[in-house]
Amino acid sequence: MKILYVITSTTRGGAENTLHTIISGIDRRRYQPVCAVSLKPLGPVAGAIAKTGVPVKSLNMGFLPSPSHAAQLARLFREYKPDIVHALLFRAIQFSRFAARGTGIRLITSPRVNYRTRPKPLQLLDKWARTENELVICESEATREYMIERLGYRPDRTGIIRNGVDSEKWVFSPQARAEKRKALGLRENELFIVTAGRLDEQKGQRYLIEALPLLNRRGISPKIAILGDGPLKPDFLSEISKNKLNDCVLLPGEQEDVLPWLCAADIFVLPSLWEGTPNALMEAMSAGLACVASGVDGVNEIAQDGVTALLVPPADPQALRNAIERLALNPELRQTLGKAARDYTRTRLSAAKMITACEAAYDMTLQG
Repeated sequence: MKILYVITSTTRGGAENTLHTIISGIDRRRYQPVCAVSLKPLGPVAGAIAKTGVPVKSLNMGFLPSPSHAAQLARLFREYKPDIVHALLFRAIQFSRFAARGTGIRLITSPRVNYRTRPKPLQLLDKWARTENELVICESEATREYMIERLGYRPDRTGIIRNGVDSEKWVFSPQARAEKRKALGLRENELFIVTAGRLDEQKGQRYLIEALPLLNRRGISPKIAILGDGPLKPDFLSEISKNKLNDCVLLPGEQEDVLPWLCAADIFVLPSLWEGTPNALMEAMSAGLACVASGVDGVNEIAQDGVTALLVPPADPQALRNAIERLALNPELRQTLGKAARDYTRTRLSAAKMITACEAAYDMTLQG
């Protein structure tokens, strides 16, 4: 079975990493990934995919797409003659729908939770362009409900495959912890908090920054690293400087290897305003970190409050402070939550489970 993948970009992100995981782990005796196509210029995940032996192409699309990009994609479909096209993210889905028309190619689409942020005209375009026979795979029940109830997708053609994490990769290392903490100049018992994600409104990092002075007033002075890049970085730098937090907040940008940061950390925080099934949280859980996360959307489907994480309302610096303070003062609770989170990801959120579910979806699609 020949499968061609289309994704909007190959920057570091949840959907992009999920695509790499699927291509890396799929059973090559039964499924042949013939190509991965990025609409936008190639990013770091493209290199990782190429190392698996799968060719990666780019349409080099800028901010404004054109009909010529759909024509380029259609030519690639004709060149590779896939049995199935699997498209991930909004723009890739729309272009794949146009390019696949009249070809007989079966289409699988993987929308993400950010579908809800699309302007009304683009949602109308989505409604007009969708095909009756495509299989829609959502990453969470929250996304599936939105697609069915708000956008009118067919329940019988809309399913769920939650993102999975490679538990063999995301493993705590005492050596990595010692080396990273030394490199960062952290004292032995200094509390270190990490969060990871694109620096934009959805990820809610501003509320973690706002929680820091509240912690300081309680006599808790952690150092925080916000891993990632994005449009809000200048705003965060200004806020950090204004509140004289330069010595305790790090903005190191995107990191090729996040694991040493997780090993060095005592607490991971995901203060998002909305989420599907966030890879960053699952990776931290797999590494055995005590986690604080906003109890939104798919987060509630992969983390249980007080058992595998502490869940708080979104956009609430006070709630973040309370949860972080609780963990800061209770190392045993951190250890208990971390162990439960690690065990849960290994048994319920494995990459192998996600890949097996994708293979079953491919089989079902080809069978009609």
